[in-house]
Amino acid sequence: MAQVVTRDFLLPVFSEIYEGNRTDKEPFIPFLTRLREKLAELNVSLEEITLVFDKGSNSKGNFNELDEKNIHYVASLSSAYHPELLAVPLDHYRAVDLGDQSLPCYRTCCEVWGKKRAVLIYLSEKLRQGQLRGLTQSLEKKYALLKELKSKLNNPRAHKKNQETVQNKANKILKGERGPELIKVNIIDKGNGRFDIDWELDLLACLNVTEEIFGKRILVTSRDDRSDAEIVSAYFGQSNVELVFKHLKNPYHNAVQPQYHWTDRKIKVHTFICLTSLLLSQLLWKKAKDFGCTYSIESLINMLSDIRKADIVTVTGLKGKPAKVSQLEEMEPELNKLYQELLGSF
Repeated sequence: MAQVVTRDFLLPVFSEIYEGNRTDKEPFIPFLTRLREKLAELNVSLEEITLVFDKGSNSKGNFNELDEKNIHYVASLSSAYHPELLAVPLDHYRAVDLGDQSLPCYRTCCEVWGKKRAVLIYLSEKLRQGQLRGLTQSLEKKYALLKELKSKLNNPRAHKKNQETVQNKANKILKGERGPELIKVNIIDKGNGRFDIDWELDLLACLNVTEEIFGKRILVTSRDDRSDAEIVSAYFGQSNVELVFKHLKNPYHNAVQPQYHWTDRKIKVHTFICLTSLLLSQLLWKKAKDFGCTYSIESLINMLSDIRKADIVTVTGLKGKPAKVSQLEEMEPELNKLYQELLGSF
């Protein structure tokens, strides 16, 4: 799903779903074209917006389209393709204040996708710690799979193998998440079609990754007229739309999945209903915020879900219709106040 939301209160304004076997960079330009048409209908100029996207949508064609249409953007770049930027000494960075935090940043200009562009690198300890946790989990999984392979190779009842087969199995285990870079596997030929493996962590490579690469995010932007703080803040704004996707994955509210549909039309209708529900939920949250509510959208919906209405039917005789009265159950004072305020705002 491609989704555009407002920066304030995350109101969904434009969305589209596409086939799951397509990479994010493929539908980028078609979606951008339809977004431009939608904004034109709303009399909103593209000069008034800045696209923020991750490296999954990066391609030379996409950047060329942004340049041609003069659409402003802030995007992240893969560190694997820019080792020279990661090697910039930390004493070249300068502190940039972002609200209650300060981030070391380095700004320069270099060629990206065939054109000189403004580039900014920031260093985040929070990002680094998250990457360290991810690396630890990845290494543990790879170690477990290597131990399993070693056990199978040492099984006397195992079929004979050649070295290429064993190497391919080891490579498959190491694939991704810096496995080949950090784990060195040694294949031991025991003769007669029997093999064993040993492995070790490359401490020097691990130190380089964790100290020189982790925690650094490379941003590229057309907003070279903006300050470092404004560029980083714009990129951080991407978390807003990510929060919307998190809402749509909540199994209790507005869940797009699971889907019990197979045809394109029914999937689109199902998604439309979920997004309509999300829009109404976000509008409700906005109303609650206006009254000083500090709850998250999930907590707010959970609270309001506790409000129940009872229909009391009284039979007074054999003739005529029974008397029916609707009555709300008693609520906690805080919930009752919130309900009355929301009820009066619609």
